[in-house]
Amino acid sequence: AGAILVPVDVPSIDSTPEYRVLLHDFKRELNAYLSTRTGLGVSTLDDIIAFNTASDGAQAYDQDLLIDSSGATLDQENYLSIATHLRTAHRQLIDGLLQQHSLDALIDWSEVSFKAVGAIAGYPGITVPVGLEENGLPRGLYFLSTAWDEADLLSYAYALEQSLAASAASGISQAN
Repeated sequence: AGAILVPVDVPSIDSTPEYRVLLHDFKRELNAYLSTRTGLGVSTLDDIIAFNTASDGAQAYDQDLLIDSSGATLDQENYLSIATHLRTAHRQLIDGLLQQHSLDALIDWSEVSFKAVGAIAGYPGITVPVGLEENGLPRGLYFLSTAWDEADLLSYAYALEQSLAASAASGISQAN
């Protein structure tokens, strides 16, 4: 699509603080949602865990996230401190990589966890389907950029889609 790809080394990211915020958010938001619903038979995260534990076949599903979230203890002050630090650090990481390497966007496979960095930063990202894995699951490329670059990201994604459509029409197979 006329792009120049530049390999970039992304530093290792400790996901522990991110996971703590996720657990806090999940429990708070799920409980808030359930409190607005009537007739479900469950009104809290703990009710869901108890229901799943008592239900036949529920053992086949991993409840680790539910259980971890239920047991999460993060007071509001620490939650806000960690969330603010993560947002700032992730913005600095993205902006730093873009500036250091003179890039318009960062691109990676969609299954790579780097998209969480963009989401936490509050920056725009878009995934473009590019084919199927050998096991039949879809594969995509994830584009990420800085604040207010939505229009540019959409144009990059569109250019890739058009290039892939032209390749498919010409009989050129898409790379897995």
